[in-house]
Amino acid sequence: MTGLFDICLNYLFSESKLNRSVRLISHFQPDSVTAARSGQSMTKREKWKNRYIRYGYLIWYGAFGAITVLVNIGVYALMFNGLHAANVPSNILAWFLSNLVAFLTNKQYVFKSRDWSWRVVKHEARGFFVFRGISGIFDVIMMWLLVDVYHWFALPSKIIINILVILLNFIATRFWVFKDTGNDSRKDK
Repeated sequence: MTGLFDICLNYLFSESKLNRSVRLISHFQPDSVTAARSGQSMTKREKWKNRYIRYGYLIWYGAFGAITVLVNIGVYALMFNGLHAANVPSNILAWFLSNLVAFLTNKQYVFKSRDWSWRVVKHEARGFFVFRGISGIFDVIMMWLLVDVYHWFALPSKIIINILVILLNFIATRFWVFKDTGNDSRKDK
């Protein structure tokens, strides 16, 4: 916020409109470009900003992944503990709803695939749900083994399995499903 305040003060109390425009435009250029032009090395803040630009999708994947996990565990707990449904149907419904949330958030916010045409959505959804189906089968089998066969506690088992599923899903989603979305923050220019 301080940076915005400083910009406004500089704009109000500068000499001419031409100088104000040049300073304002140069302020919003990427720090790496500004530093490269002036021959200076980047500051710590500039380095962190460039890292965010380059790897910010990981932060968003984690945030929306947490929401997806909460939907998965919440629906499972509601079905299994609240409504006393069987383990496997509870897990399948939880998987389906959480992956629907994951597809929509990953497409729009994480990997920035903005094309909502039927052809693109169909292609991305097919790849997404094929890989998620594989991890979903792993999830159901592991829950069946841990809860029904080995009689472990359901929710701790669900949490442990979710961690493994998240890793599998990230690798598949990042490298196969949304690989050609044009999210420039992940590419070297």
